[in-house]
Amino acid sequence: MQKYLMLTSVSLIALAANCHANDNEFKFDVDSRIMLDGDYLSDWYDQDDQFSGEVRRLKSSLTLKNQDWLFKVKLGIDVDNEELDVDDAFIQYRGWDWGKIKLGKHKEPFGLELSTSSSQLATIERAMASNLFAPGRNYGVSLKGQADNLNWWVGIFDNESFDTDAYGITGRATYQLFDNVSETFHIGASFSQRQLNGVELDSKSSYEIHSIDDVLDSKKLAMDELFLFGTEAQWSNGNLKLAAEWMTQTFTLTDSGLDITHTGLYGQASYLFGDASYQFNNGKLATPKLSKKRNIWELVSRYSQLDTLESDNGSDVENWTLGLNYYYGKRIKIMTGVTHSKTVSPVEQDGMALSLRFQYSL
Repeated sequence: MQKYLMLTSVSLIALAANCHANDNEFKFDVDSRIMLDGDYLSDWYDQDDQFSGEVRRLKSSLTLKNQDWLFKVKLGIDVDNEELDVDDAFIQYRGWDWGKIKLGKHKEPFGLELSTSSSQLATIERAMASNLFAPGRNYGVSLKGQADNLNWWVGIFDNESFDTDAYGITGRATYQLFDNVSETFHIGASFSQRQLNGVELDSKSSYEIHSIDDVLDSKKLAMDELFLFGTEAQWSNGNLKLAAEWMTQTFTLTDSGLDITHTGLYGQASYLFGDASYQFNNGKLATPKLSKKRNIWELVSRYSQLDTLESDNGSDVENWTLGLNYYYGKRIKIMTGVTHSKTVSPVEQDGMALSLRFQYSL
């Protein structure tokens, strides 16, 4: 499937390079970003107290666009393995009144937090369920449309992120209940149905502390199908923002035909100090309005929960995170967070972690 998608993408790129819709010239945009992370652990699930630092992300993207066409390539450097990864490589046609079509490797449309760039999040890490259930970036074709207050996305993708053939269908819809100058509120739902053809999968999670070893590591089992479903809601009113999601994933086992179900959720509140407000961005988490001369402080708190007890070596975990962020204009962002994690079942354990991120955008 990837070969056909890449061949079609190249053909469309060639077409885009030779067309000037409505006589608009193509414009280039280059964006680069570096994220430096550090975590300090204190009695974290029987691990020794330690500090870990890493170059979390080093990415550059090139965007070529005019009124009707957009082509984007995003590259990331894996510092530890000294490899160059292709995150995005797609072309999008935007000339229809009712919607847009995207072809190539891109992020699947699932969930509010997962649809928001890591650089725009108020927390250093996504919630446990978002990280574990994420379908990721895959090769495929997707449609995006809008009708009044309804936004929808749907696509067919391969299973590269699951290391197997076959395909998956992923979709998301959000409805804007109201949207005015000072207040916005939307609700939404997402799904993903995937064929796995007997691939062996397990569930791994470091419980929102990226630089350490996985605490959750379930037994590998052969899977035939995967179904993801999630609901979401977000409200913002000037300086204050509230967001929440609930997600579930169900695997169908190859040998027995039985289902294994995992669930997770999070609720998050954030507040901007001073003369600042949140802006809604079409199905993504609302982010602060920034200017080159403005300095903004942001306070964020989140509760998240993950239940994987139906898997061998699974667990029921709760996390509380409290963070403070500083925005120095549009280029520099400094983030801090304190996380208390507690395993409720099968064995009670807990831990504390202090996290720090420095982010610079070119």
